Amino acid sequence: MNNSVLTREREVTVYNTIGNNQKSIRTAAANWGQLQEDLGRHGINFANMTAVIGETQVTLESTQAQLLGEPFTLFLMPQKVKSGADIDPDYGIRAEDEDWNFEDPELYSFINEQEQAKARLQKAVILLNKVTGYLCDDCHKPVSDPQVSALQRTAEEIQRNMNLFS
Repeated sequence: MNNSVLTREREVTVYNTIGNNQKSIRTAAANWGQLQEDLGRHGINFANMTAVIGETQVTLESTQAQLLGEPFTLFLMPQKVKSGADIDPDYGIRAEDEDWNFEDPELYSFINEQEQAKARLQKAVILLNKVTGYLCDDCHKPVSDPQVSALQRTAEEIQRNMNLFS
């Protein structure tokens, strides 16, 4: 006799708070480990994420953690948020908010993809300015240096494009 738990296939709606992504999959997984395999097959990244079943608020930690036998909602949230704030899957932040520290926009939940794109652009401008500063200050290249000028122009162009989002 087979001791494995048989679960009939049902729909699982997965919300990933990074980028506010939603995807529904069909699965017969009985536990978190089996569901991880199905998520991987459907291209859903759950690495360094905390998984919470929405209906029960149960956090899935052990691969043997049992799943609901009926359709359910799964929230995937970053395990660590640099701002120290918890992410609520129903809300997000705007790129202009001071709730994120420009280190890594991928660790935050923005209200929509456009806000995340703006945050990524802000991060790109910051990095380009850091490289330009390094070249001028540490490498003693003049602002007129073609490499420095090109980086500055790129940062300015990104800034202009970012303003189009506003």
